[in-house]
Amino acid sequence: MFREMTKLQKINYLNSLALKKELNDVQGQAEIYNNLGEIYTRQQQLPEAEFLLKQGLKLLERINAPNWHKIYLYANLAHLYAEQGNWQKAVSLTQTARQIAEEMRMIYSVGILTYDLGVHEFKQDKYEVAGKYYSEALEIAKAYELWKLEELVYVGLGKLHHKLGNYNKAIKHFKKVAEIEEEIDDKSKLTSTYFDIGTFYSEMNDYQNALSRQIFLFCLRN
Repeated sequence: MFREMTKLQKINYLNSLALKKELNDVQGQAEIYNNLGEIYTRQQQLPEAEFLLKQGLKLLERINAPNWHKIYLYANLAHLYAEQGNWQKAVSLTQTARQIAEEMRMIYSVGILTYDLGVHEFKQDKYEVAGKYYSEALEIAKAYELWKLEELVYVGLGKLHHKLGNYNKAIKHFKKVAEIEEEIDDKSKLTSTYFDIGTFYSEMNDYQNALSRQIFLFCLRN
C-alpha cells in the first residue's frame, strides 16, 4: 500500500513539475524537487535524491530567492547525508537551516531542526551533545505548545537514556510520549510506545510491570 501511494505521489509530482516548467514557476519547481528528493531518500535512492534536492537549490539560487525558501531543501539534504553517514555535511546543513529559521522567527522549524541536530549527534554516539539539543528542542515545544515536536523529543530522550542504561529515565520519557498519544487518541502509536515501556521493564527484570504493560496492550488491541 505504501509503495503504491509513493508511486502515485511521484507521478503526481512529475505531472506538477511539467506544469510548473510550462508556467516558468521556478519556486514551484524547487518545491517539487524538494518533495521528490524527500521521497527518494525514504526509499534509499540516495543518488537520485541528492540530484533532485541540489537541483531545487540551484533553481532558488538562480532567482536569488530568500534564504528561508531553502530551509527544507537544506534539511532534506542533511537527512540524506545522515543516511550516508556523512555527519559533517548533515550537521553543517542542519545548522545552516536552523540559523535561517532563527533569523526568520520560524519557531516550529527552529524546534524541529534542533531536534534533528540531537538525532545526528545521537547516531554518532555523542550522547551528551545529543541530550543538550533534545533539551533545547523540548523547551521550545513546551513554550509554544508544539505537541508533535514534544512527542518526537520525548522519544529521542527515551532512546538516549535507554542507550545509556538509565531505564527509569527512559520509561519516564516514554510515559510522556504515551500521555500525548492518549490525548490525541493515536492507538497505533500508543501500542508501540507501551510495548517499548514493557521491554524496558523486562530489561530491568521488573517482570510485574512488564506483564502489566502486556495486559494493557492486549486490552488496547481488543
